[in-house]
Amino acid sequence: MKVHRYVLPFVLIAVLLGSTLVGKAIGYWSTSGKTAVMVDETGAADPEGIKGWMTLAQVSETYGIPKEELWARLNLPADLPADTALKDLEALIDGFETSAVRDAVVAYRAENPGSAPLVSEITPPAKPAGEGEATPTPSGEAQATPVGGLPSTSEIKGKNTLSDVAAMYGIPVERIIAEAGLPVDVDTKATLQTIASKYGIEVLNIRQAVDRILAAR
Repeated sequence: MKVHRYVLPFVLIAVLLGSTLVGKAIGYWSTSGKTAVMVDETGAADPEGIKGWMTLAQVSETYGIPKEELWARLNLPADLPADTALKDLEALIDGFETSAVRDAVVAYRAENPGSAPLVSEITPPAKPAGEGEATPTPSGEAQATPVGGLPSTSEIKGKNTLSDVAAMYGIPVERIIAEAGLPVDVDTKATLQTIASKYGIEVLNIRQAVDRILAAR
């Protein structure tokens, strides 16, 4: 079937609009080809999409929580730089986990309705020279490199849960379970270390499963 040349521009516009709506409907929306941000049904940035590569400043701006509130709720030192990445806080502060940041944002929004801004562009912090290149691991395998602005799967740690991993990479937790060969009733809130011990696998198996899913995108 031929499309009249005067009708074609309207068809293209309709297709583009449809793609935008589909992207929002499935919970992701990427602006200007930059890093995708998970959004909720209102169009605001979803706290479940907070990832370890984000800085404290990016969390504050993107998720609408004032810096002083974020610092207070996480019990952070007042002189801690705002450009500190969440993944670095795990090494700086004993017991700190990225999930605590998600909880802090959720609690703040519950106490301050209407504070959540619409999703906006965010850019991953600049990586130090050489970061992201494959390096040998003790097992002799190469570490996975970041894909499309996502953190390297080498950041998946035993203290993370399956839910954490799903949020970090924007992958349905059910798909990770299936790819890793885990039972469908596995506890997604249990740490990977606990899961690995229970089912006789290694955390590496989870990393490799995520690598395969990302490579297939």
